[in-house]
Amino acid sequence: MNHFITKSEDITADKLSRLLEQPIKIVQILKTGQTNMGAFAHLIADNRMLFIKWTRPDSYSSRKAQFNRRAVWFSKLQEGLDIPAVKYFAALANDEGASTIILEDLSSTHTQWTPNLPAWEQHCVDNLSALHSGFWNDPRLDEIKPNVDPETVGEWRIRMRHRVDGMFSELGLSDKVEMHDLINQPLWEDYFDRVRKQPLTILHGDPHPRNFLYSTSEAILIDWELVGVGVPAVEDVMHLIVFSCLQKHKELIARYQRQTPYEEEQFEYDWRIAILLKSIACYSLLGNWYARKAIDGCL
Repeated sequence: MNHFITKSEDITADKLSRLLEQPIKIVQILKTGQTNMGAFAHLIADNRMLFIKWTRPDSYSSRKAQFNRRAVWFSKLQEGLDIPAVKYFAALANDEGASTIILEDLSSTHTQWTPNLPAWEQHCVDNLSALHSGFWNDPRLDEIKPNVDPETVGEWRIRMRHRVDGMFSELGLSDKVEMHDLINQPLWEDYFDRVRKQPLTILHGDPHPRNFLYSTSEAILIDWELVGVGVPAVEDVMHLIVFSCLQKHKELIARYQRQTPYEEEQFEYDWRIAILLKSIACYSLLGNWYARKAIDGCL
């Protein structure tokens, strides 16, 4: 029998029994929803709260298949790791990259994100700090990397120029020379060389507020499909702060630095790189003034 959930009608006691390889007698679906490439459901299986996420058959692509396989890889990996994350009950993927991820739902003690929850920004930073510190320059990083060829600086430049051209075209803008000049700066060779030689730590890859579950005292990461290794300030820290709590960036950066092995000079360098990368990615959306300030301050 096909073990994969492809629609909400597949969430039956019989299907879950096969998927989890344990008997399930009663299933009560509490909520279902759609994502860009899949769907999810909250449910009670017997007395256990579960969150199920799957990819719709019409949404398979090579990129999504890679994400799915990486999420399944991480679900199996993290059983032996001591990191602050929600634990998986099951995670499966077939050769096409179809996947079903079943996570433990901590709704009895944790909740999904709400802007009224006090100190949520600090809790998110604390969780990232614990994750990054636990694997700082860890020799296991070379062993646990997913089998994905790293992007070269030349490939990255091609991808960034294409991304900038698409944004400018969509928004009816024409003067993209400055962004192309930034992409061609020699500093990127040094940065890519550093990343290749020193990955630093494990990364979540997408730590926005809705990828955490919260209690009054902590935040716990979920949704690990973009997990990898790399430079934390450039990837995870920038992603959380710029898109979620930019108005508190000085306080949160200081909090993060206090809890990680980051040397101040190295963090400042990585943060400048992060700002430049975000300027390239969001130039049209953030506006010319923000990008100009970032470029002037970082080059």
